[in-house]
Amino acid sequence: MLAKRCLLAIFVSVACSANTYAQYTLGEALDKGAVKITQAEWVAMLPQHDWGSARIRDSDTAVTYYPDGKLAGTTNHNARGPLSMTLSGTWKMDETGQLCVDQVIKLTGVIHGAYSGCVFMFKAGENIFQVDAQSDLGRSAKVEKRTIKK
Repeated sequence: MLAKRCLLAIFVSVACSANTYAQYTLGEALDKGAVKITQAEWVAMLPQHDWGSARIRDSDTAVTYYPDGKLAGTTNHNARGPLSMTLSGTWKMDETGQLCVDQVIKLTGVIHGAYSGCVFMFKAGENIFQVDAQSDLGRSAKVEKRTIKK
């Protein structure tokens, strides 16, 4: 039961983080000088390590995007004892800057969930923001600030 609750929390935080846990709007990010990251800029940033992108209920998710189109990571949930899951999958970014991922979530080697979705990434200085590709991309669109390390 704990594994199912943890999986649900992780899935929701990874899949819906741009909408559910947004701290900013796209307008605020643009006012900070944010511009959409292009495909060439994204590839030049790789590999990149995305830390803290899915903080929910004492969970930490860290995902690394690799130049070959693969991604891998871990989710650690500590609310009721240590529980670690692995993430693996693929990413691609098209010429419009839309970044799409397909990933599976495993616990002890068994697939417990999957996610496919797309976002646009914006950069302002060292700050990275993501917005769900299905949003209207207007100034009121919710974005999530990302913590990325190279």
